[in-house]
Amino acid sequence: MGNKSSSNECGVWFYNIKSRSNSSWIPFGDIDNEMIEEGFSKNTKKIQLDNYFIDLDRMIKIDKQDLSNEIPIKRCIRQLDKIPLRSERFYSCEKLVKSFSDNDQNDHRFLNEWKKRNRNKSIDDLLEKAAEGIIKEGILIEKQIEPEWIVQK
Repeated sequence: MGNKSSSNECGVWFYNIKSRSNSSWIPFGDIDNEMIEEGFSKNTKKIQLDNYFIDLDRMIKIDKQDLSNEIPIKRCIRQLDKIPLRSERFYSCEKLVKSFSDNDQNDHRFLNEWKKRNRNKSIDDLLEKAAEGIIKEGILIEKQIEPEWIVQK
């Protein structure tokens, strides 16, 4: 455990899904992957994520709701210049919401209004508000660990 990759390589983590007829290795989401890789590089034995624990000694993912549900995980090394874009950026199951703009022209009313309202605030104040918003949104989707990790970065 804790083998560092070279500067042009990175670790990509997968979990195994088995069906009656076959087995597939599915990549973790990008934030979970970064959290697991960070723990791996620090020789952490167990990592707590929002919905499951990662046991790096046993190389398993453990469901927090059902501790008997243990799923194999693995780490692969990829070249940084060969990492594909996240599929969830392009294939979302969530319903798309209406844009801030009602027309197709280059309408920046929302951004202009935001800049006007926040003109007198320091960058530190704005970053603090952004961090609070990330944590608040995480609570709304029943996640706590992932947003806190993002805020710390």
